[in-house]
Amino acid sequence: MQGYDQAITLRPDYAEAWANRGTALQEPSDWDAALGSYDRALQIRPDYAQAWSNRGMVLHELRRLEEGMASYDRALDLRPDFPDALYGKSISLLLQG
Repeated sequence: MQGYDQAITLRPDYAEAWANRGTALQEPSDWDAALGSYDRALQIRPDYAQAWSNRGMVLHELRRLEEGMASYDRALDLRPDFPDALYGKSISLLLQG
C-alpha cells in the first residue's frame, strides 16, 4: 500500500496507481476506501475499463447491486469482451433474480 501512496504523492494524476491502490484495499475488505480509490482513478481516466469493473465488484460487496451493474455496463461499453466485467455482471444479475 505504501508504494501506491508514494506513487500518488509523486504523481497525483496517475490513474493506474489509484486503481492498484483500490485493488490492494480489497484484500483487507476496506471497501469504502477501495471505492474511493477507483472513483479517483476514473476521475483521472474515465475510459479505464478495469477500474470500472473493479468498482463494480466493490459495489457488489457493499450490496449496492444496481450501482455495481452500472459500473460493469460502463466497463463493457469500453471493452465489450472484458471477461471480468462479464463475470461480475452475471453474478450481480443472478443475485437480483
